[in-house]
Amino acid sequence: MKKRILIFSTSYFPHIGGAEVAIKEITDRLPDYEFEMITARLNKEWPKQEKVGNIMVHRLGLGSSLCKFRLPFFGARKARALNKKKKFDMVWCMLASQASIAAGFFRKSSGIPLLLTLQEGDEEKHLVRYTLGNEFLYRLLVRPWHFLVFKHADRTQVISEDLRQRALGNQFTRPIDIVPNGVEVERFARASQDDVARIKKKFNKQANDVWLITTGRLENKNGVEFIIRALPSLKENIKFLSVGDGNDLEKLIQTAKELGVEDRIFFEKKVDNKEIPAYLKAADIFIRPSLSEGQGISFLEAMAAGVPVITTPVGGIVDFLFDSKANPDKLPTGIFCEPRDPDSIVKALNRYLDNSALREKIINNAKTMVKEKYQWEGVVKRIEEIFIKTINT
Repeated sequence: MKKRILIFSTSYFPHIGGAEVAIKEITDRLPDYEFEMITARLNKEWPKQEKVGNIMVHRLGLGSSLCKFRLPFFGARKARALNKKKKFDMVWCMLASQASIAAGFFRKSSGIPLLLTLQEGDEEKHLVRYTLGNEFLYRLLVRPWHFLVFKHADRTQVISEDLRQRALGNQFTRPIDIVPNGVEVERFARASQDDVARIKKKFNKQANDVWLITTGRLENKNGVEFIIRALPSLKENIKFLSVGDGNDLEKLIQTAKELGVEDRIFFEKKVDNKEIPAYLKAADIFIRPSLSEGQGISFLEAMAAGVPVITTPVGGIVDFLFDSKANPDKLPTGIFCEPRDPDSIVKALNRYLDNSALREKIINNAKTMVKEKYQWEGVVKRIEEIFIKTINT
């Protein structure tokens, strides 16, 4: 008989982020389990219930972004109703967010073992925004709810050492497993040459152009502003392609205009995820000077595509990216720059441009590492072992 797992996630497909992709990649590869999910209905066009891959998804709410704030209470009630019919063997909560409050309530009332997965890209202090930056009010009104899932979870799986430290900082004393997210290595290693050529033609890439690329949402934590601020100090043939939309788009466009580099920047807001490998292959260097990262799957995707990486030594990035200067005892897999520092970006980029041998070494080392350590098949096998341990708690 199949084991039944109830998933709590604040958002899910068609909203796509690293956590949502991870859930789908894992559940699609575990056909011997039965999955149901409780999530917020963030758009009124989304059905209240539908099968997505191997998950029966139950969306709660009328269809707005405010529905996630009602999820803690209505989610727990929905879970109790589903459990009367399904008799779940385990609860799996993705992220310590609104859904985790519901998961904590349900764990307390049902006694069903709870696994918490941490994949947060933002630092925990980012939650202070809910009290308009007031630290006292955050600790009084928000922090106790955030802490709830750590109090009731039986086990935690994190995608980086940085997030393991966050769990420990939340006084979590039960087992913690570090299992990173995976990458579809073959998909990123191979891209249609016709697609690559089409992208180069679309943006009129010349033979001597050097394209910097970043993929992902345009948000403050990704540090895209500092790439733009570095461009005036770089040669005219160095251009920047940003793939993804976000809240900072208009601000970044304005910054580019103020610096006079708008003709060297291409913003591609809407790109199908299937096309990302071709965009990476069309570029020369991947760059994202992040201010925080839970893991940083975009960097691993670039590595799988054979694109050398520049980023910052923050969060989960330091688990897989090693710079020959910062990590002389490890094989180099990228180059570090400093956060919020355009001059540091220029120096990092010049290390690639001035040393083709180092560039090729980094490309080869990174591709080998991703293939050996970050294939989804191996990741899912480890996750299933954690499921079994949690169920048998």
